[in-house]
Amino acid sequence: MPSSADVYAGLRRLAGRKREAWHTARADLLFRHLDLKPGVSILDLGGQDGSFMLRIRERIDARITIADISTDALEIAKERGFATWALKEGEPLPYGDGAFDVVFCNSVIEHVTFPKDDCIKRSIPNREWVTESMRNQAAFAAEIRRVGKAYFVQTPH
Repeated sequence: MPSSADVYAGLRRLAGRKREAWHTARADLLFRHLDLKPGVSILDLGGQDGSFMLRIRERIDARITIADISTDALEIAKERGFATWALKEGEPLPYGDGAFDVVFCNSVIEHVTFPKDDCIKRSIPNREWVTESMRNQAAFAAEIRRVGKAYFVQTPH
């Protein structure tokens, strides 16, 4: 019988292979739905280290900005040649109206919930958490619409 570590390692390998297929399919979907031309400006919200946008940059000459809350991930994105911006939770996006041709937001908006610092400090009643989370997600969506001329928002939930 395999150890739990062996099972876990196998699942990680499988997930890695699936992740590549899913990301390629998502990039295909992005190109199918948006008319991306050379020179297009793209903001990747929650883009971490720019791994996904490498697929886009392989296909088209684009001006890509990776924005994330993780400064460590942004350092890697910067090393990969992307413009970067460190986001602050709960603050408006630091860009003007229509600043980007496309805003890409992949599996991020469902994480825009109750302010994390508040969750650490106290127990949040469910109704309050849901109400505040929905308000924050709506504000985030409004910011995406404000800074992007077009947008591609995907969520698994």
